[in-house]
Amino acid sequence: MYRWIACSVMTSLALVGTAVAAQSTPQTQPSVPPAEKVRCKRYTETGSLAKTRKECHTEAEWQQLAIAGRENARDMIRQTGALGSSPK
Repeated sequence: MYRWIACSVMTSLALVGTAVAAQSTPQTQPSVPPAEKVRCKRYTETGSLAKTRKECHTEAEWQQLAIAGRENARDMIRQTGALGSSPK
């Protein structure tokens, strides 16, 4: 009986202590604008099963890279379409 009371008192104190600590700690994390937040991606090296490389950019840089990649792909399609012979 004594153990049960002691355990319940200790559990109650622990729960109250964590609740008070959570309330007393201010949330002072600096807010970073989404465009300036850094995001990293891992790429597997071609020809290797284990070797990877890590590439980190801000969200704005990732968007610029995506736009540049789409433009390159569009240009390649235009060039091959213009050079290729398609029956009409």
